[in-house]
Amino acid sequence: MAKAKNDPAGTYREYLSDIRRQKKLSIKELAGHLKQWQTLRDSVFLHLECDTLGRLHSTVREECEQIHDSIRMEFSRMVLSQTRTYKDILWVKEQISPHLEDKELHRAAETIRPFFASLDNRPSVR
Repeated sequence: MAKAKNDPAGTYREYLSDIRRQKKLSIKELAGHLKQWQTLRDSVFLHLECDTLGRLHSTVREECEQIHDSIRMEFSRMVLSQTRTYKDILWVKEQISPHLEDKELHRAAETIRPFFASLDNRPSVR
């Protein structure tokens, strides 16, 4: 991933090749690859944004966007290659959330939870 500084398209292309080699992944492995992709994607596109002189111009950006689309399709292939439950999908979404490790947010959510639970006891307005 450190190579994104010198060759963002090459780094992204290499990651695409790695993903294409994956066949059947457990839901845990899939979540790990998605986290890795988020980090790499952020690094690649941040590098492109930092090029204020436009030396990379649109050619490299377009290539990275095309590779990005290919990676998305590969992840779709991996997800659809097996039967997944809603529980699996929610678990993956939870695992790849940037807020997963945010202790303060979790404390705040626990504090407000009784309020929302009390709303379940009220009759709905008709």
